[in-house]
Amino acid sequence: MKTCNKCNTTKPLLEFRDNRNKCKACERLSSKLYKASHQEEIKITRAKYREENKESISKYYKDKRDSLEDKQQYDKDSYQRNIEANKKRSREWQQRNPERAKENGRLYSQTESGKKARIMGRQNYMNRKNNNSDGTVNKESLAKLLLLQNNKCHHCNKDLDFSTKRAVHLDHYIPLSKGGKHSIDNLVYSCQNCNQVKHAKIPTSLLIIA
Repeated sequence: MKTCNKCNTTKPLLEFRDNRNKCKACERLSSKLYKASHQEEIKITRAKYREENKESISKYYKDKRDSLEDKQQYDKDSYQRNIEANKKRSREWQQRNPERAKENGRLYSQTESGKKARIMGRQNYMNRKNNNSDGTVNKESLAKLLLLQNNKCHHCNKDLDFSTKRAVHLDHYIPLSKGGKHSIDNLVYSCQNCNQVKHAKIPTSLLIIA
């Protein structure tokens, strides 16, 4: 234990830097007050330092960028090497934290990267859909499909709720990403919950509990 000579409070040694007699909290406060009362002086000193050390500063940030790029490439390679385990871990976390996952997705969708990813994903989906279409999907065939399912979800057999927006999904039974066709024979009506649980998985690997 040690007593701070500024606030006269006895604190653990971890609250002090090296052999200083002022605790970390008091040092932060002193630094904050000094910066507030010496703004112009600090500004001039920093500008002078930047002018006198242009080359070293430029080299520092270049090395930092290179190091960051190397780390990002390493992270990418590492993710690809363990992609299945990473996907599984991500799915398990989302199942344990559905609200946080939903909020994270909402925040990401508002970023530039999120907007680009959504556009690219939609384009890829439409390309797969168009390239794998056999021309059998139309209003008449979809109406017949709904009658055939008796207005029930194909997966859980619950009544489909057409009164709620986006509660009913038209699902590719074998996902397009897994080689499925955009064909009436490969389409089923599904409730929102079942389709989101199924996502892009092969149906036989699912265990959807009604």
